[in-house]
Amino acid sequence: MEEPEAGNKRFFVANDHFSNRDIIGIIRKRSAKYRVSLPSKHLPGGELPEDVFSINTQRSVNILGMECRTLEDCIADTVESFAAVESRDT
Repeated sequence: MEEPEAGNKRFFVANDHFSNRDIIGIIRKRSAKYRVSLPSKHLPGGELPEDVFSINTQRSVNILGMECRTLEDCIADTVESFAAVESRDT
């Protein structure tokens, strides 16, 4: 990918904040197979800390035309990959 306007600039490539609790929620929603292995919904912890900072990623969108995938899609694809490896190795 070459974009002349990107020369000598730094880019943050990120989408949004997420917590361990968010990841577990997605796995619980999208994968019945692994649901029984997850921590209880009522287990404390796993949230984002109060002082999480934000970054502006507009430059990567405006100049590079980047679009991030959703967290849900990324986690679902990762779980599918793990399942494929697990079934191959058993």
